[in-house]
Amino acid sequence: MTDDIAGWRAWVGAIAVAVSLIAMVPYLVSTWRGHTRPHVFSWTIWGVFNLMGGIAQIVDHGGPGAWVNIVGATTCWIGAALGFYRNGTRDITRSDCFAAGGAVIGIAPWVLTHDPLWSVVIITFVDMMAFYPSFRKGWIKPHEDMPLVYAVSALKHALGIAALTRFNVTTVLFSASLVCTNSAYVAMLFLRRRMMRAV
Repeated sequence: MTDDIAGWRAWVGAIAVAVSLIAMVPYLVSTWRGHTRPHVFSWTIWGVFNLMGGIAQIVDHGGPGAWVNIVGATTCWIGAALGFYRNGTRDITRSDCFAAGGAVIGIAPWVLTHDPLWSVVIITFVDMMAFYPSFRKGWIKPHEDMPLVYAVSALKHALGIAALTRFNVTTVLFSASLVCTNSAYVAMLFLRRRMMRAV
């Protein structure tokens, strides 16, 4: 029975990774063609947060549930690189500095205590706060973003949680926050689009 559960979790983890990769292809192609302009610094920081979240899950025996964050870090960095070499936004705002500072500060408790818990709490908080500029832009210009990318991001992180072999704050918090923020963002984009059509 234990082998069956481990096998099931590996399949769910693999599906989460596949969903992640399939979802990012249109975004990366759109960036390559110059239709989508990712914010290079934000995508770089999101990659760092995903990597930290994934490594924390691995360290705390999260199993296949960590795969989606590791792959997510890689795709974030590919998106940032494409944005840098194509026509991505390169300005660095105060919120970007806040997020970068949070990433640096988030590493400190892990190094000092050899426990990733407080690092996960810090990067989760900073990541949620760093989503504010996207929410603000999405509220004002809801047609300039691709809701599907964020909806699939919520799905892949939900699958990642299902694939975890150990459930605790360290392994669940970061991914659960991504499910919530991405879902809320998609709902807000569709609400704003409907509101703008009604006017």
